[in-house]
Amino acid sequence: MSFVTGSHAYGSPKPESDVDLVLQVSEEDFWTLARLYPQIDRASSYGETRTRKSLNIRVDSLNLIVFKDSESYQAWKDATEVLKAQKPVDRAHAVKTIDGLLKLRGLR
Repeated sequence: MSFVTGSHAYGSPKPESDVDLVLQVSEEDFWTLARLYPQIDRASSYGETRTRKSLNIRVDSLNLIVFKDSESYQAWKDATEVLKAQKPVDRAHAVKTIDGLLKLRGLR
């Protein structure tokens, strides 16, 4: 499962804007990706080692936000829908909205 988020979904993308794609993958695929992309910024993920809930993988102008659990994936999707209804929104507002919904649902 996947969906586009970020400026291409609810903002004002510039020509140099990356594309943010949110994915939900199996637990096995999640840890395979974690091994394949050891350069993943550990500080940007939610949690550490085996308790990690997400990965943020950048490949050129593609930013993959990868979840292994459906609750976090759905919360991000719901926040994206809220932001799309408010379009256009800036990054600061988007981060606040997404973080707020994740916290409200006990996912952060």
